[in-house]
Amino acid sequence: MYFYFSSAYPAAIKLNGIYFGNIGNVVKGLKLDAYSGTFVEICPLCKEEDQISFIIDKNFKELKIDSLSITDLKGGYLFKFLPSYRHGEVKVIAAAEYQDLSASIKLESGIKISVNCGGATFTDYINRRFDDAKIKRIVLNEKPLLLIELRQDNKSEITLAVYDVFPKIKRLMFITVDEYSSEEGLTITERKKDIAKHVIKRKVELKDGVLTETEREVTRSKNFSENNLTEKILPYAFLEEFLSSGNVDIYLGGNVLKNAQKISDYLGNFIGIMPPPPFRSQTEIGLIYEKEENEYEVNYFTFELDDRKIVNIKRSED
Repeated sequence: MYFYFSSAYPAAIKLNGIYFGNIGNVVKGLKLDAYSGTFVEICPLCKEEDQISFIIDKNFKELKIDSLSITDLKGGYLFKFLPSYRHGEVKVIAAAEYQDLSASIKLESGIKISVNCGGATFTDYINRRFDDAKIKRIVLNEKPLLLIELRQDNKSEITLAVYDVFPKIKRLMFITVDEYSSEEGLTITERKKDIAKHVIKRKVELKDGVLTETEREVTRSKNFSENNLTEKILPYAFLEEFLSSGNVDIYLGGNVLKNAQKISDYLGNFIGIMPPPPFRSQTEIGLIYEKEENEYEVNYFTFELDDRKIVNIKRSED
C-alpha cells in the first residue's frame, strides 16, 4: 500500500528513527505494508509546532490527532499535518460592548469567541490562526445579527463568522471569502484560483432562522475560453465549473447533456479535485469527499469525450 506525507508547515520526517526527507513544499511517498508497524515521527522545522509521532499498523485509520488529516486514496493514504494553532499567551484581539450584548475574541490555542446576551453566554472555539478581528452588528430581514471578521496578516482573504443572538445564541455561518458587503443585506464574493478564474458573488438572506443563498452570479476571466483547453484538461475545467455552480452545459454533449440534471446525484457532494496518484490509472480524475472532520476519501471517475464534449462519465471501481 502507498503512503504519502504532506505538511502545511516545514517539517522533517523519520521512519523507524531514520531520516526520510523534508515535507512542506513537497510530498513524500513510499510503499509500505499497512501492518508493518512503521514508527513515524514528524519533526517541525518551525518553533510554533510540536513533534508528532504514531505507528502505521492495522489501526492507523483510527488515528485521532487534531493536527492530522487522513485521506483514503483507494490504494493508498495521504497523511497531511496541519498547524496546531497553539499560542504561548492568551491575548484579546477584539472586544465590543452593545446595549444588549457584549463580545470578545481571544487568541487561546486557536480563536475563542465569547458572546454574552440577555444573561446567556456562548463560546465558540475555532482551530485556526488569525491575527486581527472586527466585531460588527448587521441586520438581515429586519433581524439584528452579530458578524465577526477574521484576518491573517499574510493573507488577503477574510473569514466571516455570523451569529444569531436572540432568542438563542448560535453560529449561522462560517466561511472564507475574498470580499463582502453588509450595507444592503449580506453579499459575499469568492475568487477561485482555478482554470477559468471563477468569481462567485452570492447574496445571503435570513429565512426561518437559517442563512440562505438567494442570488448567485458566476463569472469567468475575460481571457478564458474552453476552446483553448486540451482534451486532457477539459474534464478538470468542467468539474471546476460544476463546483462553482456555473454553466456546465458548454462542456457536455450527447446523453450527458440531456441528463445534466442527474450529474449532481451521480458525482455526489465532492469538495475538491485531484489528478490520479501514480498507482491509479492516469486516465482517471479524483474527486475528494469529506467524511468527517480531518477525514477524507477520494473516488475516481473517467470522462469520455467526443468532438471535445463530455459524452460519458463513469465511476471507477475502488
